[in-house]
Amino acid sequence: EDSWDKDLKLMGLYDIPPEALVVAAPVYKILREWRTIVVEGKVVASSMYKEDDKFVRIPKVSDEVVQYAQGVVDKTKFAPDLAWTLDICEVTRSPSGSELKVLEVGSFSCAGFYGADPESIIAAVNIVALKEWESYQ
Repeated sequence: EDSWDKDLKLMGLYDIPPEALVVAAPVYKILREWRTIVVEGKVVASSMYKEDDKFVRIPKVSDEVVQYAQGVVDKTKFAPDLAWTLDICEVTRSPSGSELKVLEVGSFSCAGFYGADPESIIAAVNIVALKEWESYQ
């Protein structure tokens, strides 16, 4: 069997039908990775967590990365939940440059925050939790 057939069988373990659409992208070398925390459509905290294939916890994130993440949220209007994570990476584009890309969307409840500011996260999530609680009263 070729790799495609093996991969298709593996996906079958997850009940993904063979006619399902998949996203395919070119292979890039990932230089750095950041975790951003999104609450009610706003990036409230972020941290670098990987650089040159090494795990790091660097709370200081460039404005460029934060603005890129916020731009993705604003342009797509994507909101899988009130609080969620959006991982951004920097990839090699050519021998002379790099660019930012979306790496992964994740669940807030299962995510590591790495070096992101816990006070900013807690403050934003507390507001959302209180609003939701009040909506049930």
